[in-house]
Amino acid sequence: MQNMNKGTRTAEQPLGDGTVHRENVGNEILHRTLYLCELLHKHGSFFTLENPLSSFAWKIPRMRKMLAACRCAVADLDQCEYGLKIPDKFGIWGLAKKPTKFLGTMPNIGFLARKCSKQHDHIAVLGGVKVQGKWQKRSQLAGSYPKRLCEAYAKAFEHSFTC
Repeated sequence: MQNMNKGTRTAEQPLGDGTVHRENVGNEILHRTLYLCELLHKHGSFFTLENPLSSFAWKIPRMRKMLAACRCAVADLDQCEYGLKIPDKFGIWGLAKKPTKFLGTMPNIGFLARKCSKQHDHIAVLGGVKVQGKWQKRSQLAGSYPKRLCEAYAKAFEHSFTC
């Protein structure tokens, strides 16, 4: 799936080979983000990051170094368990699995971890579908956090600062 976009990133070379402009821009954004996370940690503040579970970002050496240095907690989750829905080819909305990883220094981030119960079907986050007469990519439709995930994140955050 990662190579469907004609990129050069691989598990062995998560930053790509330097020939694809959009990858170079993404790498720069990631390195700046990691710098900010390191700064926050150094000054006693919390941070969290999120990306698809399959993202090559998790394999980048600087990410792994920061994860260890900041003693980040990790929460792997399937967004279907939080109610993420996208439309199928008939326009009927159904659950999308979308495996996702959160990591960071915020206490209680582990509360977000949820694996699919396998008690339901999934709509693949691939291709496009007509929504209200307009074609949209399913990946874009699945790009917003479901309300229940937002509420769980807020609750974990709140519990980090209350007794």
